Amino acid sequence: MPEPTSRLTAPILSPWRTAMLGAVALFVGLGIARFGYSPLIPALVHARWFTPGVADFLASVNLVGYLIGAVITGTWLAHRAPAPWLRAAMLVASGSLAACSLNWGFAWYAVWRLLAGVAAGVLMVLAVPSILALVPARTRGVVGGLIFGGVGVGMIFSGEAIPALVRLGLPAAWLLLALLGFVLTAIVWSGWSVMAVAPAEVAPPPPLGARRQSMPGGARVRDAGAWAFVWLFAAYCCNAVGFAPHSLFWVDFIARQLSRGLQAGGHDYLLFGIGVTFGPLAAGWLGDRFGVRRSLAAGMVIEALGLALPLWATTTGPLVISSLLVGAAGMGATTLFAARTVELTPPARRTRAWGVMTLAFSSAYAAAAMAFSGIYAHASRYEPIFLIGALALVVGALLAALAR
Repeated sequence: MPEPTSRLTAPILSPWRTAMLGAVALFVGLGIARFGYSPLIPALVHARWFTPGVADFLASVNLVGYLIGAVITGTWLAHRAPAPWLRAAMLVASGSLAACSLNWGFAWYAVWRLLAGVAAGVLMVLAVPSILALVPARTRGVVGGLIFGGVGVGMIFSGEAIPALVRLGLPAAWLLLALLGFVLTAIVWSGWSVMAVAPAEVAPPPPLGARRQSMPGGARVRDAGAWAFVWLFAAYCCNAVGFAPHSLFWVDFIARQLSRGLQAGGHDYLLFGIGVTFGPLAAGWLGDRFGVRRSLAAGMVIEALGLALPLWATTTGPLVISSLLVGAAGMGATTLFAARTVELTPPARRTRAWGVMTLAFSSAYAAAAMAFSGIYAHASRYEPIFLIGALALVVGALLAALAR
């Protein structure tokens, strides 16, 4: 059945300007409001605002907020017009940065770190499928890559700029980050009007048993069966397990286990962030050219090879390659998972489906972090963690190939 024409199926903005909306949203919500907290932990401890344990616990509070945001968006916001909620989430994310400039104790910080996580979850789950629905299928991979590149740019910015900002004092650092967030929110404010229509208004859910839906221009949207999402869901969980070792333990592995020092570890983590920034764009281009499903399976195999590389060699060259490969393929896989979710679902179900996928990734990531911490406490080495992560990625690649 043809879809009714609406602003969701007839983009007002060009695909590239639309992609920039998503990139800015993820830069603000995840790049600085969520991941910008980690580089500030040493300064918070040094200034005696919090003890190390409390500062780390606040990072966990943010993850809980992210999970809540994903659940709320995938259920309650799934069939509502995205624009006002995306604007509100960007305001909350920026406001949380300003609130953290006040040293008003643990409870104050816990509330705002929780809200920052909720805002990040809303932006991730609501912005991505909403924007991908605006662009032609032939450019969906590259556009998705540009959107997720905003996370990597935010991580690099946070890692490089925040240490300099802290020299001005903690309150000033928080306020300058908040100012950046508010300025970017203002810049893209009017752009969200392109999403004034709720996904449910674009196309009603297909009748039970329907497999495909026609779209204008002859394109097809597949309403995948339940098993396709079981495989895709499981594959995304495997990707979370494989992405955890480098994102959590890579610096410590290089700095302490390899005795190369914190500066060397920070250098390789910067390379990891560069991979996170440019990997989504490369993955999106490959997905548009060779197909999302094939590119996703191949990307997870490449990520597994990068993760397993330190098991064979730990000289400078292999470490650099490992940093770049895991960062690029790991976040590139997220881009392709988002595109694959859009491919397999009709418009009315995309936000909810991506919310489930985001929740799956975050939950598996948190579980992997706890399990890997226990493994390291027992083994005192990171090699078993790299091996488990690589094997999980190989399994995930097979599952992703089955999701059809």
